[in-house]
Amino acid sequence: MRKIFPILFLFISVFYACDNVETNTASLQANIDDYFYKADATIATKHQDNSYTIIGTSNDQKFTLHITNPQANEYPVGGGSDNWASYEDENGNVYSTIPDGEGAITVTSWDTSFKTLTGNFNLTLILPGIDTLTVSQGLFYEVPYGFGVDPSIPVNAGTVIGKIDGVSFSPVTVSATDTGNNIAIVAAGATYTITLTLPNDILEGTYSIPSNGITATLSDGNFSETATSGVTVVVENDTSFKLIKGTFSFTTENHEVTFGQFNVGY
Repeated sequence: MRKIFPILFLFISVFYACDNVETNTASLQANIDDYFYKADATIATKHQDNSYTIIGTSNDQKFTLHITNPQANEYPVGGGSDNWASYEDENGNVYSTIPDGEGAITVTSWDTSFKTLTGNFNLTLILPGIDTLTVSQGLFYEVPYGFGVDPSIPVNAGTVIGKIDGVSFSPVTVSATDTGNNIAIVAAGATYTITLTLPNDILEGTYSIPSNGITATLSDGNFSETATSGVTVVVENDTSFKLIKGTFSFTTENHEVTFGQFNVGY
């Protein structure tokens, strides 16, 4: 009987450590606060700059991880990191590590033969001014990459999120261009497009919208409205590496954009 107890203890320990976490091929899953999330479909995209975006979808929910390199390593998120994560819930609320979340995404295996990524993540995701989620025991397992890569499609410049009239805005494409005097950030979604223009030498600080060299526009193909009032906070503008991040909110004649965040390379 003395041999049974250590085996039983080991079984209980392993079972406890893996509570609520399942491992299946091509999966993404995590504990989000007290809710167990498991994606129905998971895929990763390799971008032209050698960064990778892993997306898991399930019903009306989406979990996104972005890493700047696929090498087996730990990639911190939040702060000034170009690595990031976000979770969109069934109500369209987008929780993100940009700019004040924290945690890390760890790649444990980059299989170049079968083109898969495996790793784990633990994160703090924030819906600005509203809520915070703790993501623990996150896992992505043998997620295939390389599908959908089209050299003719420009790589997203980074991330822009926010709310338009209280509804979460999550763009399909994000571009950021240095026009010589200004940085033009364009975030295009399924319905709306947000354009934010800032001087390319803008310093960290709080600025009114509109003001000298700073404008914001909301359009949907049928209309285009320029911001009549608003504010943007530039958290960082690294002119050497051409990276800028901050927050914004503005009002047009008929619409209100709130909880805006940007973190882009230009």
